[in-house]
Amino acid sequence: MGTLADIARIRVFQVQYFSALSPQPTVICQDEANQVGTLTFNWSDVAQRVEGRLPIFESVIDLDFRGRQERKEKTQDYIQIHDLHLPSRNCILRLCESSYQYQEGITALATSQALNQQSNRLNWNHLLQQLNQPLAQTPTWSDFTVFGEMVLEQSKTVVDTTHFLGGFDSHIRLSRRAETDWDPAFQLYSGLVFLRNQSLQTPA
Repeated sequence: MGTLADIARIRVFQVQYFSALSPQPTVICQDEANQVGTLTFNWSDVAQRVEGRLPIFESVIDLDFRGRQERKEKTQDYIQIHDLHLPSRNCILRLCESSYQYQEGITALATSQALNQQSNRLNWNHLLQQLNQPLAQTPTWSDFTVFGEMVLEQSKTVVDTTHFLGGFDSHIRLSRRAETDWDPAFQLYSGLVFLRNQSLQTPA
């Protein structure tokens, strides 16, 4: 199944944008040290895709059952994350709805005339439509929410959560008021899918 140490050894590159889709896809991305570089690969290198939604929280004032004010964390929105797994290179290309640079590369033409009118969600959907064409037959894992809820519930019973969800970098770069276990939970989910594929491909 793999361990947290195995997941930590998987390289994760934050995709800023696709500069080309053919003849070979090319991305401009950041590595773990925030160094920007170019990575070119083949569509056949993508063994699977993993998608999920990460909640964005805001602090609100609510009334408890006695009518007294109390501060609560409520979900304000969700950010879409999409991972491309390249096991032959031991890496994950991570696309994030809120940080992808839609005004650059392959999406520039689509967004240049309507950048101010379109939301990130529309631009994101357009990007995924472009990726769905060459990756139509690539397996996609999309049950992260169920997995995340299960893991977060289990983490409440763990005394030392450092070794449960805090033992590795989540590689999620979202602007948050406070850290949340949803980020490392997604890295755990994607990493386990990555390792599962590796074990299936390894001859017995």
